Amino acid sequence: MKEGAEAMGRLRPGPGQDPGSVAADQRRRLGSAMTELVYEHGYEKVTIRMLLGRAHVSRPTFYRLFSGKEDCFLSSYEDAATTAVSAVGSATAMPGKRPELVRRGLETFVETVIKYPDAAYLAMLETLAVGPDTTARMRRTEAEFVKLVITRFAETDEPVRLPAAVAEAVVSGVGRLTRERLRVRPDLLRADVAPLDHWILSVTGPAVRELAEIGAPAPARRERSRLSESLQVLVPEERALLIRAVLRLMEEGGYARLSPKRIAAAAGLPKRSFDNEFADVDECVLRMLEVATVALVADAVRAFDSAPDWRHGINRAFTALCRYLVSEPGFTRMAFVELLVPGRSVTRPGSAILSALATSVRDRMPADLRPDQAGAEASVGAIWGLLRGRVAAGRPGDILRLVPTLGWLVLAPSIEGPDAIEVLSTDGSSDAVRVK
Repeated sequence: MKEGAEAMGRLRPGPGQDPGSVAADQRRRLGSAMTELVYEHGYEKVTIRMLLGRAHVSRPTFYRLFSGKEDCFLSSYEDAATTAVSAVGSATAMPGKRPELVRRGLETFVETVIKYPDAAYLAMLETLAVGPDTTARMRRTEAEFVKLVITRFAETDEPVRLPAAVAEAVVSGVGRLTRERLRVRPDLLRADVAPLDHWILSVTGPAVRELAEIGAPAPARRERSRLSESLQVLVPEERALLIRAVLRLMEEGGYARLSPKRIAAAAGLPKRSFDNEFADVDECVLRMLEVATVALVADAVRAFDSAPDWRHGINRAFTALCRYLVSEPGFTRMAFVELLVPGRSVTRPGSAILSALATSVRDRMPADLRPDQAGAEASVGAIWGLLRGRVAAGRPGDILRLVPTLGWLVLAPSIEGPDAIEVLSTDGSSDAVRVK
């Protein structure tokens, strides 16, 4: 990669140069330097000195243009996000049939990522490592894509009024698969276009409009801590008391409230009890997540196996999943929000839990109807995005309303859309009923 004025297309300041043009050029060069350096080293290792050297600007110039490193990063993010949204918007601007629209939009997005892998890496991976301001901006970009998806589907030759949750799921599913490929080789995304195309067309078919007519499952008949019940069976007593204390503290104040001394006090134990069980807070949290994952997946699998067939089993499994998450607000917030903060050593627990559940469900489906790897990853990403969105917004109670949509995201790619709606509407129990 070329560096310096030649690579950056540097506009040198001097007599006769418009100051506004010079400043714009300097901003552009700093933005390019940030994008390149983040791709090469990661955001945390990029320094102001590295940016100045790559962009060939002075320190006073940098601080005249940006308030600091994060501000410069955010400017680079804005450029990357604008490029991606504009490219997909332009590619899908011409009305047409739904399959044509989906293929054009998907191929354009994939080729944009492959053409600008450094910008995609910055926008889709490193943004999570910077801070709340950049993460919030990423969520706004996702919302822009959701709005674009809803608008374009309404403009097709056979318009589909896409539920907002399904549009959100499509964006999250494609995003999940893109991030996984960016971690390895961006050009691998080209092989994912066909399976992603099938997945998107399946979950956005005409029958999707009937999702709004399906009622959410009723809350559990009694409030109970499912994780606490599992702890009684799987974990020694003192360790179980400490883990329950972590869950209570999470509900009260989040991860920031966790310390060995505070956890032990909340459990009614001396600090040495914590020291005997765990090396530090992170290990305590990790053990809690392991127990919770085992309990959650076992709960969902039991619900699956109680159904008259595998199709209704999927609906029951997601009902059990959502009830579990609602019954454990401290665990749910930790898994889907708190542990995604930069610097935490335990990361991506929500995604790992859903992947474990997806594997168990997939193994119980008929072999010829199981989704391919790309479709399975997209479904996990879609479900994770929907759940995380409700938890991050402080609305964990809304999770139960997602049950029909979650079931649809798994069933629709495997069976016909109308059949999926029928399964979700008639579960064989009183849990899911069509709203009259």
